[in-house]
Amino acid sequence: GLAMDGRLWGNYGEGYTLDASNPHSGSNSLRCQTASNVEAQGAVQVIELNQDVPRSIVVAGWARLEGISGPPSYKCSVYLDLRLADGKSWPMKIAVFDPAKEGWQYSEAVHTPPAPIVSARVYVFLREKAGTAWFDDIYVGEVLDETGKRSENRLQSPGFETHPDTANPAREELFS
Repeated sequence: GLAMDGRLWGNYGEGYTLDASNPHSGSNSLRCQTASNVEAQGAVQVIELNQDVPRSIVVAGWARLEGISGPPSYKCSVYLDLRLADGKSWPMKIAVFDPAKEGWQYSEAVHTPPAPIVSARVYVFLREKAGTAWFDDIYVGEVLDETGKRSENRLQSPGFETHPDTANPAREELFS
């Protein structure tokens, strides 16, 4: 599906909607809207990191929440499941958003791995919570040195903009 429709973000749960009426920046945000505490909507993208030494990973982004209750949790977050060079999974590295805050809010977390990171499955979602969440300007990158210098964003289309000329690895792999 990702190769055929050219999307860089795949569906999580019931998928997502690109919303031009409520961006944090640019022309789009990603909107997730659920009616009950058993539904899930969101997006997923896989990125390759192939670290040669363990480097901390930064996960961050912006969200705007409406009609969502409860404390901040993984249920409304940027959520990473990581695969390490030793073959082990290192799941649930998250940046969470607070339903009590109004307007756009920023969240960031830094996680230090026990081994080099090979790849990350990056989710942006609203799950098991009723309400609406908009996400935008997501960042996943590495801390490159002891001064805290960060890598460029490893995500493609982190602001959910539509760029027809953007590389699509799934499409390139399918047609090669």
